[in-house]
Amino acid sequence: MQGTGKEFVSAADRNGLDWRLLPAIAFQESNLGKKIPKGSHNPFGWAIYAGRNSGAYFDSWSEAINIVATRMRENYSSNGIINPETIVIKYTSQHNPAWVFAVQSAIQEISATEY
Repeated sequence: MQGTGKEFVSAADRNGLDWRLLPAIAFQESNLGKKIPKGSHNPFGWAIYAGRNSGAYFDSWSEAINIVATRMRENYSSNGIINPETIVIKYTSQHNPAWVFAVQSAIQEISATEY
């Protein structure tokens, strides 16, 4: 995922999302794409439903970032679901305090980094 920072920011801006949210979710779900099904380009764990080992497959990191950002706007932020505490139940299908903590921690780490 190296070199995708501008893509994350652009996708967040186009969709009215916090620019740190998707990288933080990618960090929690796949260690920024390091632990994903081969060739999936799915660092978000997007569309992995109960009982399945893999979710959506994308052609590139860029496609994944843009599609997930759009779906986050359509299915989450447009309904007031905008932060890890409110996203978690719909995103993970359960109340998962460890997920919330990990995403919040990644957001804080991103915030503390100088660019």
